[in-house]
Amino acid sequence: MNAPPNIDPVTAHSDCNVLHWQTNDTRDERFIDNIFAELCVRLQRAGIPVKRASLHILIHHPQWLGARIMWADGKREAELARVDYDVRERSEYIDSPANEIHDGATEVRENLERDPRWAASTPSMTRCGRKA
Repeated sequence: MNAPPNIDPVTAHSDCNVLHWQTNDTRDERFIDNIFAELCVRLQRAGIPVKRASLHILIHHPQWLGARIMWADGKREAELARVDYDVRERSEYIDSPANEIHDGATEVRENLERDPRWAASTPSMTRCGRKA
């Protein structure tokens, strides 16, 4: 939607400040993608090495099954995409970690450095770009 406002580096140094911001200062923000992008930047400034992040939301809207919000290092805005109901029939979804989770897996892990083919074959990983 709109880029989050400039973050004051004086107040964004610790994880306590991130928690305070999240619980108290986000209530007037209208768009969740702005909150997510600012959260990622604040986590970085608090010393957490976040390079990319995604948030997947099931919304059950009559036109969309959900939404995907993606952010990568260096971006001030997150990318929001709506997910259609037919996504569950697409090969990209069937072979994805999200499908494994929906089928009951409690976690999905892959060492990208050991098997770079996995990252290249997963659309969400290639779209964000792999950074070392």
